[in-house]
Amino acid sequence: MRQIRICLVFMTLLVLVSCSVSTEFFIQNLTSSKQTVTINFRKNKSADPDTVYDVHLDFKYENRISTPKEFSKSKRLITLEKTIVNDRITIDIPAHAMLKIEKSDHFDWKSNVKSIEINDKQYSIEQLYHKAQKIKYNYIYKIE
Repeated sequence: MRQIRICLVFMTLLVLVSCSVSTEFFIQNLTSSKQTVTINFRKNKSADPDTVYDVHLDFKYENRISTPKEFSKSKRLITLEKTIVNDRITIDIPAHAMLKIEKSDHFDWKSNVKSIEINDKQYSIEQLYHKAQKIKYNYIYKIE
């Protein structure tokens, strides 16, 4: 009987550990002008510029400030133009807009992204992570 309990506890822990938590990283441009953002990835993206670690990078944004939940349900998302050079992707975020930078499981976006430059000022992903607002499992960095 004891062996069955141990086995059940082990199986339950195994199931809990293997569950995925989806996390997203957003940038909100709260200013009245467009902001140039360059994302520096840890790996070269030039071989397949639309795919990073099996995550599609179409850089959709909403032309308003919203919550991550509202963003994911929005039917008004617009795809931004991007410039790709090796491991760097540059985009312009319109004024008063919200952009999803990365979506991954278990905060893996922190290991995918090396740093982000906003108007030529570079921030490590750790700096952005600590300055970002956390809403459930999502993070929002605000440009003010």
